[in-house]
Amino acid sequence: MSCAKFQKRDPDEFKNLIEDKTLVKGHEKDWPRFMAKSHQSHEGMLETMTVTKHAPYFTPSEDELSAMIIQLKEMGAKPDKRRISKADGVIHLAGNEDLEVFVLETAGAFGMNDQAKVSFDNSKGMFALLAMLKTVADKYNHASVEEFSKLKLYLVQPSDRYIRLWSMQYANHGLYNFVREKKILLGKDFVNKSNHVTSLYNFFSTLKGCLKETMSVISVLKDQHDEREESYDSENNGQELLLSDIICPKIFKLSFNTHGQRFANEHLESDN
Repeated sequence: MSCAKFQKRDPDEFKNLIEDKTLVKGHEKDWPRFMAKSHQSHEGMLETMTVTKHAPYFTPSEDELSAMIIQLKEMGAKPDKRRISKADGVIHLAGNEDLEVFVLETAGAFGMNDQAKVSFDNSKGMFALLAMLKTVADKYNHASVEEFSKLKLYLVQPSDRYIRLWSMQYANHGLYNFVREKKILLGKDFVNKSNHVTSLYNFFSTLKGCLKETMSVISVLKDQHDEREESYDSENNGQELLLSDIICPKIFKLSFNTHGQRFANEHLESDN
């Protein structure tokens, strides 16, 4: 997949871009329309980043997650479209062979509190992030687990009138931290439109900082992997525990038709 060439954009210009893409009065309940416009805000956020060797880019719509495809193949599963996880948007790193570091999952229409769908999408995004973490670990399997534990991958989840930012990070001994990093409320009356624009701007600024840190950690992982791989001898280092052996989460693809009703009484944890 080709990568667009991004140029650095002034933060004030980015704020104006978000304001141009906010909801239009009369379509307050149209999350899909809002998210279609906010895709350009994701792209605008990436444009404000200084051009780096990672070359991040955003793909909107129902994009198949390569990490899920890779991990299912590693598990010996045959290609099956019913088992492939898709997201409403993905951020890839073209400079790292299109590694995925971010997913977008939109649940329902704006203002509609479908708790089953919200909880389902949250769990679906969680498993997607686990597959993405595993893929990074497999790619840089000679890197240190200490450095890998600094890596965070991200899920953005718009639902009801909220937008939430979640992170996934390896902790230790097969445990992973899934944490809500930020949450904003979008009003539906448009009386305080400027406040909503500021909230969106701050949200994307936070996400931008998170992604920059993610790319920084990936740079270190790559350098460690390349250096150690050159001197690795499978005969003499056969007992060495590789990162790919340590990071082994359960990879599971959820289907709303099959599993959705199980989430009907679930509520997002730590969501006050």
